[in-house]
Amino acid sequence: MAVIDQHITPTPLKQKQMTNFVIVAECPQLWTHWHKIRITSGHHECNDTTTMRQEHTPISSHDVLDQIVSYLNKIDERKSYAPSNVHVEIYNYSHCKFVPLVKNELDDQCGKRRIRCIIQIQMEEPSQQKSQHDGNASGEQILLLTGRYFNYDPNGIDFAGTTLIVKEESNNKDEDGTGLNVWDGSLLLARYLEKNPSKVRGKSVLELGSGPGLVGIAAAILGSKVVILSDLSYALPLMKRNVEFNKNMIYSTQCETIDCVEINWFSPPDRDTLCEYERFPQVILIADCVWLEDLVTPLIDTVEKYYNAHTKEVIMTYQRRGKAADLLFWKRIRSLFTSITIVDTLNDYGIDRPEFLSLLICKKDDS
Repeated sequence: MAVIDQHITPTPLKQKQMTNFVIVAECPQLWTHWHKIRITSGHHECNDTTTMRQEHTPISSHDVLDQIVSYLNKIDERKSYAPSNVHVEIYNYSHCKFVPLVKNELDDQCGKRRIRCIIQIQMEEPSQQKSQHDGNASGEQILLLTGRYFNYDPNGIDFAGTTLIVKEESNNKDEDGTGLNVWDGSLLLARYLEKNPSKVRGKSVLELGSGPGLVGIAAAILGSKVVILSDLSYALPLMKRNVEFNKNMIYSTQCETIDCVEINWFSPPDRDTLCEYERFPQVILIADCVWLEDLVTPLIDTVEKYYNAHTKEVIMTYQRRGKAADLLFWKRIRSLFTSITIVDTLNDYGIDRPEFLSLLICKKDDS
């Protein structure tokens, strides 16, 4: 996944007649630092024969996609990218959600000074090869997100002596977002809890931005007394199905309650509407939810709203995705917490992790 800031360069053309701009992209799956890509219109016509001045046609969505694909192929010679396996979504501020990049949406967005995009890359495995987790020898081609660091199998992963089943879906839906995929941040946080079950065992747990629900389900399997998973409404059906897949294992532990609720960080419900248990939440879990600058403040405000005298700590995985979001994130959590520990997962717990992904434990003095 890549988060992109688009900075529109000055142009004498009308607002919606953009002929060039620069996107500044970060894609942790492919590179570890920012890349700038200049997008120009795909067609140039010389209409003024007297001055030989070139007039550029406006940039189309095809220009954007084709030039992103061309750039990916240029920097990553190991892969062969094509428009069919590179999906671009732009943030629609009017509807407060990501929408697929299509002609009309591009025109609507080009009048803004900043446009945010997500690149999702899917590659087909050669039919003669099998995924290391695929027990099917039929040779069926499987679509995979490139760059996943941790092992993941939608049919089940080994976890705490049992099998944890969490499915995912494509995010290319009418209601777009990133909450339908299992990301590395959730896999890292689940593995950390597996090594440290006392962090959640017997406790009430709230997970923010649960997506498919892997971390919250893992906490329940490890014996959390109460687990509340949460996300926007579009993610809840998949989340609930994943809870159902694991219900026998969940209720064979100390877990008494597991529920999936809607929490919009811009207008989070009151704590007592989420759970009847008085000492809730004792632990707040967050797996790699900071990916847009616009979401940092609502997320941290939501954490602050639910953090109370019963809360012991916030455990989160964090991936840096852009300078502005990173600066704001650290400013906010340093103002909220008095203790922030960056866990050495490799040396302390034998959990290797990608360089760009961190695990933090945050507390207040009165915790």
